[in-house]
Amino acid sequence: MQLTLNELRSTIREIISEFGGISGGLRSSQKGGKPRYNTGKVEELNREVSFVEANDLFPGSVEAWVEIVPELWPEAPIHMDPISIKRGTLFFKEGDKLTAAFQDMPQITLATWDPNKQDWVEQDFTETQGF
Repeated sequence: MQLTLNELRSTIREIISEFGGISGGLRSSQKGGKPRYNTGKVEELNREVSFVEANDLFPGSVEAWVEIVPELWPEAPIHMDPISIKRGTLFFKEGDKLTAAFQDMPQITLATWDPNKQDWVEQDFTETQGF
């Protein structure tokens, strides 16, 4: 089934009018020529973030992580200098939370950042892993 551009626009207007109170229309992304339409970008809810982005999204989290790793996980599979800890850690933004895992074991969440306390909360493995 082929539609002309005017038929498509009228169909879109009919669908929008069903919702009521919504105004607007399609916006061209360039002047002249064949129009292209911007669709917008939706942020992925669960994704890996770099330590720089983690520090931007959750201020103070990376510095606190560098301080606690040698104390809580002295046998961690990374060197204990700040740069190695940052590079050897995977940070994940899961919704509005920040979690951390070692690069060698990304499936095991070690801690979650609590922005209210400005501290990391160590993961309780007995509850999450079913031990």
